[in-house]
Amino acid sequence: MRRVDLPVAGPQDLPADLEPDGGWHPSTVRWWATWRDSPLTTTWPATEWAELEVAAVLYEAFVRGRTSAAAELRRRTAALGATATDRARLRIFAADADAKESKASPRTAAPRRYPALQAVDPVLAFAPRPQDTTTEARDEGHDHREDNPA
Repeated sequence: MRRVDLPVAGPQDLPADLEPDGGWHPSTVRWWATWRDSPLTTTWPATEWAELEVAAVLYEAFVRGRTSAAAELRRRTAALGATATDRARLRIFAADADAKESKASPRTAAPRRYPALQAVDPVLAFAPRPQDTTTEARDEGHDHREDNPA
């Protein structure tokens, strides 16, 4: 995989050259503002904004009654991370979740997540144990299958 650093384009306005006769529908203007103001778009390069422009034209057609635009609109907005499911599929996670995770002390975070876990001294946990004198240890190597035929 090759890494390419793309320049960030920053928030964009609805493109005037794509504006339909009579202007953008108020719903399209709100839809665009939601995308423009989203933390998701703060690092977008120009190519992603261009994809959103195409989606805006599709959204405009959809809100004006052209329901045939719905499937393509959904496909394009999914590729941009429109819903939580889309973002999970794209492996886009909220930064505040990472920040909360990193601020939590390991001693306080684990008990909340796994209340049954207990801290163990790693030196003692892996230290050799004294010879066990229980029945299981004495019978070690004895094949019990002979005693219990199936």
